Amino acid sequence: MTDTPLPAGPSVLVADDAHEARLLIRRMLQHAGLRVVEARDGEQALAAWQHERPVLTFLDIDMPGTNGFAALIAIRATDPQAAVVIVSATSSLANVQQAMQLGAMAFVVKPWSAKRMVEVLRQAAKATGDTRLLPD
Repeated sequence: MTDTPLPAGPSVLVADDAHEARLLIRRMLQHAGLRVVEARDGEQALAAWQHERPVLTFLDIDMPGTNGFAALIAIRATDPQAAVVIVSATSSLANVQQAMQLGAMAFVVKPWSAKRMVEVLRQAAKATGDTRLLPD
């Protein structure tokens, strides 16, 4: 788990077993002034979520151990209002439907575009009321 603090700003959790995927999302979020906490697998994601209570969480589906869907279920069981986004290259209709049924606020398909991530940040800001998520 890597924590890259920035002054002020909410924390955002990025959980993905692919280092490159975490790096790309982290850079985009840091550019928006957000503090990013990273996890390599579902267990780390759940531990980081419990510790940080991030304003927004990005979860990959396919991770070692606890997958993204199981992590989403655990997070939403603790906080039914938690803002969670599934980010996955596995974008079958069944996966998208399952993510939404489990309470994800969005599903982002890899490879994602900066425009799509900005849309998700705006959606999260609206859903959470936390305007610090709004990109400049």
